[in-house]
Amino acid sequence: MLANLKLRPHKSLQSGFTLLEVLITLIVLAIGLLGLAGLQVVSLRNSHGAYLRSQAITQSYDIVDRMRANSDQTAAYLLSNPSAPITACDTAAGCTAAQMAQHDLYKWNQLNSSVLPQGIGVVCRDSTIDDGTSFAAPECSGPGGGAPLVVKVFWVDDRAATPEPSRFSTVIGDQL
Repeated sequence: MLANLKLRPHKSLQSGFTLLEVLITLIVLAIGLLGLAGLQVVSLRNSHGAYLRSQAITQSYDIVDRMRANSDQTAAYLLSNPSAPITACDTAAGCTAAQMAQHDLYKWNQLNSSVLPQGIGVVCRDSTIDDGTSFAAPECSGPGGGAPLVVKVFWVDDRAATPEPSRFSTVIGDQL
């Protein structure tokens, strides 16, 4: 009985189907890799935005520390943007407390512009801290009405889909 069973080669009716499967797999894989690359770009953009925000926070603490060191001249820090440093403050002879306030603001804004894209900051009295778009328009309400001291740091998030001004504001309080 076994003699009657001959092994016959099995002829496949499917030819070229494996190549089609491979091509479809490559297309699906390519689409998946493109999606992964897109996620990586979004992740980098968001982490850069978080980095800029942390720089703004560090900068706001820097000027608060400078103001605490020169607390007699709090008013000299308000709404000021000096255009040049006071070189006497960097010498052994020193400078007055008011000159130190102006020097601090100049140095602080120089550092703002070096660590933040188009970075600039302002110290003011403001009852509504979440407004303003730049140093030119900080939207500070002023000394009236018992408004607290506020530090506002502005920059442009240049890696955002559409570059837009960003702001970090922190309330110092009524006094240092």
